[in-house]
Amino acid sequence: PFFLKVESIEMEDESLSFLGDLGMESSLRHAVQLLTPSQVIAATKDKNKVGKDDIEEANLLFCDAKRSAKVLQEQSDKFIT
Repeated sequence: PFFLKVESIEMEDESLSFLGDLGMESSLRHAVQLLTPSQVIAATKDKNKVGKDDIEEANLLFCDAKRSAKVLQEQSDKFIT
């Protein structure tokens, strides 16, 4: 994929497939935005390639728009209106 070459991100085959699945579930934009945080997470573990576990961790840290809206709706009573 072009973006991986531009950003010099190396990924395991399984993680690339998982990223595609995430893009279909949420949005392609969200999936692409997880690449750099996933690379940073992998680097902190002294890994050369981004693995599925790195993407999962980044996905927990950064919500997509649908998940963010759901959290806001579920916790609306905790916000000032």
